Amino acid sequence: MDSDGFKKLVNYLSINEPLPCAFYPVSPTPYLNGGPEDYLSRILESKSIDFNQDRMADWLESRLPSPVSDLAQWNAGAN
Repeated sequence: MDSDGFKKLVNYLSINEPLPCAFYPVSPTPYLNGGPEDYLSRILESKSIDFNQDRMADWLESRLPSPVSDLAQWNAGAN
């Protein structure tokens, strides 16, 4: 999964249960690394000190189809 796909997964997976974090791009100042054309990073920022990467992994595992690579599972609940 590319970073844009991960951003959409983290930021928009559930409208009713939003994660207490945001995933977004950041760029250093142009004089350091050339700006966003040359260097772009991503940040996963939590709004809660209790919500760490392990809790995010648990949250995603409990809500995503299993196995994630089985495309038929993605449409199972869309009836």
